Amino acid sequence: MVSVLDSESKLRNLSIVSREGTSSYRVRSYLSAQVSRGRTTIAWVWDVYDRDQQRALRLPARNRPARPDATPGAAADDLVCGKSPRPD
Repeated sequence: MVSVLDSESKLRNLSIVSREGTSSYRVRSYLSAQVSRGRTTIAWVWDVYDRDQQRALRLPARNRPARPDATPGAAADDLVCGKSPRPD
């Protein structure tokens, strides 16, 4: 996840700062994998907070992998988690 954020931020000219640094926005993300009736669902949320610690934006998503028999770890591939395939 960290390497994807790093490469995507460079493509978009976004500065990433440490927790101790000052920034305009902070992002917190949450990821879960749930299995119900043998089907895995991957859900994630990105919360974007402004300088005053107020949530400015919430980006939720949920996806089911194409393979219904996938384990939660195998189900969380790049396509399910929303990463666009890019040629190197």
